[in-house]
Amino acid sequence: MILQTPVEISSFSAKITHHHRILLMGSCFAENIGNKLAETKFTTDCNPFGTVYNPVSLLHCFEMLEKPKLFTKDDIFYENGIWNSFYHHSRFSNTDANTTLKNINDRIISSSEFLHKADFLFITLGTSWVYEHIEKKIVVSNCHKVPASQFKHRLLTMDETVNSLQQIIEIAKNCKRNISIIFIISPVNNRNYLHLKDIKKILQAQIYKK
Repeated sequence: MILQTPVEISSFSAKITHHHRILLMGSCFAENIGNKLAETKFTTDCNPFGTVYNPVSLLHCFEMLEKPKLFTKDDIFYENGIWNSFYHHSRFSNTDANTTLKNINDRIISSSEFLHKADFLFITLGTSWVYEHIEKKIVVSNCHKVPASQFKHRLLTMDETVNSLQQIIEIAKNCKRNISIIFIISPVNNRNYLHLKDIKKILQAQIYKK
């Protein structure tokens, strides 16, 4: 009895070697891959904004890297005793505003240079669910424990997702014409119960409409 489904995958034409520069951006899976590559001495840059899960937020990241956007105090906010950025993971946050800005801007500058020289770009997509700040009207990468009442939780439309990914490809190609781009869907394990709750909401809404 065969308990497996054999899948024949043709060999990828572009081979990665230790001479290549590899940029990885996206979910925690990007960091897992990036850590493995770094451990084996590949030249990598991983998640210059921290973990980012949705296509719109990833597009924001690439827009800031294409022509480096340097953050000012107007681009960060103070919450629970810490200065944060809605576009960055909490690893960039600090009790001092200048330290937060230095953490953010140093990484943007170095990663922008890396993108313009990168040979391979790995993008791991985690979700199409986003948190949109109601007042600022922006899709955030991280809510930083700001009250939920300040956000609208919604599912990206197919057009929003496709347009974001197309623009990411265009930006990457503008930065390095012959860059190879690999998209990956981040694996979902049994700890990702939030996705199951979101799916349940969709199904209930569809049933209600009928």
